Amino acid sequence: MKKSLTQKLAVILLSTLSSAFFSLAQLPVAHAGGCDTSDPAKLEESIKTMSIEDLKSCRTTVVNALDTIKQTAEEGSAEDYGKGLKKYAQLQEISFDIDNKIIALNVSSPIDKYIETELNVTDLSEKDNQCIPKDSQLKITTIIEEPLDIEIPESQKDNIKNCVRNTFCVKRATESKTECISYVNKEGFCSKQASSYVSGNSKEASLNCSPVQMFLSTSGTDMLFIYISAIYQWAAGILGVIAVLIIVISGIQISAAGGDQTTVTNAKNRIVQSLGGLVILFLSAIILYTINPTFFTK
Repeated sequence: MKKSLTQKLAVILLSTLSSAFFSLAQLPVAHAGGCDTSDPAKLEESIKTMSIEDLKSCRTTVVNALDTIKQTAEEGSAEDYGKGLKKYAQLQEISFDIDNKIIALNVSSPIDKYIETELNVTDLSEKDNQCIPKDSQLKITTIIEEPLDIEIPESQKDNIKNCVRNTFCVKRATESKTECISYVNKEGFCSKQASSYVSGNSKEASLNCSPVQMFLSTSGTDMLFIYISAIYQWAAGILGVIAVLIIVISGIQISAAGGDQTTVTNAKNRIVQSLGGLVILFLSAIILYTINPTFFTK
């Protein structure tokens, strides 16, 4: 009875191992990431479904195989030379097909992926080089192409940002048109990788780094306050300087008038008008401060 039980267990174990062995035997064998150069016919079919990364790896494998076949054929007999020559021609044709497929995939890929994978320009999209933090990307954003020359108050530094727009344009090898992509990067940043590529390919690529100003807000009302604050500070600074200059110049004209009443009168009128403008500017500041006490907070 014990012997019979042992025999049954042995049969079951043997059957299990046999099934596992045959299952493993039916699995496909990998050759250099699916690039099996020993069978050109199968390789020609397999490259049709390869990704661009696999195609690049396979191209290297095929080139190495071509060198090996050439060397072996030259050192072997006439029969080996004939067989090698046939296989060499097949693999060489497949190599051309791989190159054409890589070019086709490059053309169809988005421009941002193309410049990263093919041109190795990756610093434009790096997180540390972005002007807008990831947690601020859901806010309403407005870009001013001509930045206002103002000192950004401490309370507004999360809402107003000085940035640099990097516009990288490139012409792909098989395309006649030029494609461009823009990134809004942090202040003072101009892509070194893109600049390096342009210096060696000035006819096919260009890079433009221009300062811009970004306004960020959580609602349309907040955006309106940010606009008013920025524009008021910019306009107030310019108008204040102009008013003071007019007062100074008018004072000089009065001193040099030499009794000319017309000149004196006109100069006095300009002084009064300038002072009136400064008063209006001061009153508007009071009104804005009344509406929002943090309007002028530094």
